[in-house]
Amino acid sequence: MSPQLRHKTARLGAAFLLAACAASAAAETVQLRYVSPAIALATPLRLPPGTRSYYVGSYNLQIQAPVMSFQAYCVDPFQYASTGYLTYEKSSLASFLSSSAQRLADVTSLIAHGYADSLGSATKAAGFQLALWEVFNDNKDLTSGSVRKTSNTNAAAVAEANSLLASLAASSWTAPAANYELTMYSNGQKQDFLAATPVLFPGNTTPVPEPEVAALTLTGLGLLGLLALRRRKSATPI
Repeated sequence: MSPQLRHKTARLGAAFLLAACAASAAAETVQLRYVSPAIALATPLRLPPGTRSYYVGSYNLQIQAPVMSFQAYCVDPFQYASTGYLTYEKSSLASFLSSSAQRLADVTSLIAHGYADSLGSATKAAGFQLALWEVFNDNKDLTSGSVRKTSNTNAAAVAEANSLLASLAASSWTAPAANYELTMYSNGQKQDFLAATPVLFPGNTTPVPEPEVAALTLTGLGLLGLLALRRRKSATPI
């Protein structure tokens, strides 16, 4: 092969590789719409769209094809949601926040320690949503910045949010963190959403336990098996 032909072949190969990499890096898109509040309460709040009553908490969303409904939290209080299907980019939270390591760490920690508890009531969901808005977009203070409480904002939700923000700032969470797959759905004109899916054992519906929990579980099962064996040996046949 001549030097010129080798050079041309190399350039074509490089161009093909770059095109393949670009295609693989392209974000997945879905047709997504807001359906309704899921676990939320209506409360007055000062947001960039204006000061009024908002549904604060988790929301029901739906993907058009294949049809899939799920709950997620809003991370974009600057825009309204759409009840009509729009094109959303789907990506991992790590990819979406790749330029902000601290914000990624804060959001991940907030989800790991506060998400599961937030599903217990509308007040907890609203408090979690307020804390998430502060961590994702604002200054972690509900008395200033873009996301602010008013004198009429639900006091219990504000207390819940402040408790989460204080624990995050002090790194004082003592309970083991849960493991979640965090997925972003983003659109330039409408609200962005964050969905958290528990990380499970393959083929199982049980979340992955901490190593210490797994060891204790196995030990407990072993003791139960030993007791059952002893009972069988001591039992009188019928």
